[in-house]
Amino acid sequence: MKKVDYLLQQGAKAFWPHLDMVAPLHSAYAKRHGMKYISYRGPYSPGGGWTREPQSHFDMAWKQYSLMLDLVSDKNAGLVMWVDSDAIIVGDEDPRPVMDGYLVGMVWYPKNQLHVGHYHRGTFILRACEQVAGLLKRVMKEGPGVHPHYDQTLLGNYLAEPQWNGKFKRLPLKWNSAVKHKDPDPCIILAWHGMGSIQKRLKPMKAEMKRRGLL
Repeated sequence: MKKVDYLLQQGAKAFWPHLDMVAPLHSAYAKRHGMKYISYRGPYSPGGGWTREPQSHFDMAWKQYSLMLDLVSDKNAGLVMWVDSDAIIVGDEDPRPVMDGYLVGMVWYPKNQLHVGHYHRGTFILRACEQVAGLLKRVMKEGPGVHPHYDQTLLGNYLAEPQWNGKFKRLPLKWNSAVKHKDPDPCIILAWHGMGSIQKRLKPMKAEMKRRGLL
């Protein structure tokens, strides 16, 4: 039986307008590439030690790990591509060729005046298998990590370990291009990470979609 590849999004309630806006575009992208699009809004246990955190965003936004874990643990699943809810798929490249032979893929953001260099899982591409499920379980158990990059720092440390040699793909920047960093265009996924409050990110996202004729 052919395995199912997924495009996955989820966000706290404040991000639902963003998800509503991009859903038609992302659903069409997934359909063109033979993927199943999931834009999840319902209740889901965040799991792991993160439930100990008092901040509401840890209890709401990080449910994505439980969602991803369920998919990569499914024997009928193939590739799972997570995209943050403050990002837009503006290109049409298929993620499967870039991930050929790899289990995990993320973009590296170089050091700048605001932060140290780090992997960013705004686009997080995973191969459904036991090793990847173990990675997510480890993040959930030991997370959320320390400010400012939290789980992303944990992932960077874990994926540098020997068992990930030849299995982790450092994705080209075009797969998680940050407006804030003035990353090069054209890109595949354009993101508003760290661009003010959640609500403030919606307006420039909408304007960019209109500029590109995507809305």
